Amino acid sequence: WRRFRGHMEWTWDSLIHNTKVWIFFTRCLLKTSRSRFFADGQMKAEEKQGIGNWIADQLLALGPTFIKVGQLLSTRTDILPREYLIPLSQLQDRVPDFEVDHVHDTIEEELGAPVWAIFDEFEDIPIAAASLAQVHRATRYGKMYAVKVQRPGLWRMFLRDTRNLELASICMDFIDAKRDGVARNWKGLSRESQKLLFEELDFIHERDCARRFRKQFERVPWIRVPKVHESLSGRKVLTMDFLPSEKITDIDKIEAIGLDRKKIARQMGSCFLQQLLRHGFFHADPHPGNVGVDTKG
Repeated sequence: WRRFRGHMEWTWDSLIHNTKVWIFFTRCLLKTSRSRFFADGQMKAEEKQGIGNWIADQLLALGPTFIKVGQLLSTRTDILPREYLIPLSQLQDRVPDFEVDHVHDTIEEELGAPVWAIFDEFEDIPIAAASLAQVHRATRYGKMYAVKVQRPGLWRMFLRDTRNLELASICMDFIDAKRDGVARNWKGLSRESQKLLFEELDFIHERDCARRFRKQFERVPWIRVPKVHESLSGRKVLTMDFLPSEKITDIDKIEAIGLDRKKIARQMGSCFLQQLLRHGFFHADPHPGNVGVDTKG
């Protein structure tokens, strides 16, 4: 307990937030316990879907850390029922944006100059908002860029929330009856999530990974990876070429521009096989918000 107590923030704001977190954990356990702990307590698919929607709403209200954890869990069919995964997978499209003043302040802090001195045009309304950052469109010397800016206060927030998650995972390993035959390792999942969360806070690391990923496909014309611009990037800001495209799941728009869905599927399969088998370096978050298509690739 001393280990956790030393990392907790004992302010009124943090106390209120931590209380909300544990109320959520308790209610979540109670809502899911009928099918988890009792062999004869099978839930209907509609009931599980309703619980999944409630969990997604609560994670969204608890903030960036829990939104990201929900997104990580949304791909774990080995841990959660499919009915829970569908609402969690939709978290990527429901994240609210943060104030543009924070965007301008972060850019100036990271790049050493105000936005107006760096870009000729900068759109204050983001084109996308995610759990850890949001993306703005900008123009410099006639070229269009996508500028990814990290949410303010994430490091402190992650320190607070990951301690709650680790303590909750210890409790879950103790009380999870595992009568459904799934050997869940909640503590291991918590440690894995913490590692990924803190890695994603460092945009220098993301920049280096993006460079490497782009280089391994530079001779494949139908795979396009945006170029990252080091002089316009930092630990909390990442600037890359803007590549307009249609979402990989937007079937109507894909067909409207005359693309062959079967060809796209074959090329997507080929792309990921090359990542895994040829390069050993792969895109670990290929949800529809991160993969787009157009007439060029």
